[in-house]
Amino acid sequence: MNWFVVFGPLAAAWAVVLSVLLGLRRPDFPRTRSAERAVIGISILLVALAIGSAITGANHRVGEREGPPAKGETAFVR
Repeated sequence: MNWFVVFGPLAAAWAVVLSVLLGLRRPDFPRTRSAERAVIGISILLVALAIGSAITGANHRVGEREGPPAKGETAFVR
């Protein structure tokens, strides 16, 4: 499974929630220093997961299979 399909939209949704629902409606967001650090930490984690899953997912193509070609198939040489 390509985990970017999960982490990419999750990071995008997090960004929308932070900017539209919290940041624009609450001028004092985040209220405390620890809340600020939590928001930064979650943001960094989600973006790192999205980037990492995109990199690892790029190595595996959908439908790609490992091993020799099946009987009756021709080998594709890269």
